[in-house]
Amino acid sequence: MGRSKSLFDWRVLLVIIQIVFLSAVARSEAVTIDFDSIPATCCYSDVLPGGPRGPVVAFPGVTFDGGVVMDNTGWAGLAPSAPNLYGTSDFYSLADASFLPGFITILFSSPVTSVMLDVINGFGASTFTLSAFDISGFLLGSSSIALPGYPSPSAVGSLGFSGSGIYYLMVTSAQSPGSIDFAIDNVTFDVTPAPEPSTLILLGA
Repeated sequence: MGRSKSLFDWRVLLVIIQIVFLSAVARSEAVTIDFDSIPATCCYSDVLPGGPRGPVVAFPGVTFDGGVVMDNTGWAGLAPSAPNLYGTSDFYSLADASFLPGFITILFSSPVTSVMLDVINGFGASTFTLSAFDISGFLLGSSSIALPGYPSPSAVGSLGFSGSGIYYLMVTSAQSPGSIDFAIDNVTFDVTPAPEPSTLILLGA
């Protein structure tokens, strides 16, 4: 009986050690997307779309649509991380005379728990909203900021949201339809790296 109890205690202790070890290994890391690695030109009219919501821009772990990558010369140099930003407008046409939807969608390949991004206003003063959704499309929450219009230096602000199970985000503007023009930059989110094979072997042992 004493031997069985001793074995049970050791098994419980090993499980606790594994849980603690895995938690330490699986710490989340912050990733920032600044769009600066993509060759870009000045203006919406220089870009050909890749679909009804513009070309999809993909990075490891995250994709963007609804906008296009541009350099900051047409934005009075307001991009917080030069030279590029990711903008959308429903009144500046693209190279084929089509228009973007006037909102930006950010889709993660696996859920995240926090997101921060910069917003750059292009047209009239407006309120911008970051809305977070889970995998079923349920609204988890949102945050908003009011910004003056271009080219005021204070036309740049930040939005963020924290919560479990964030699968995608929408960035929207309260500008009137036909007058929407804004951009984002420095999108920072957390990722949980997968354990390395050596770590999995240790856990199995």
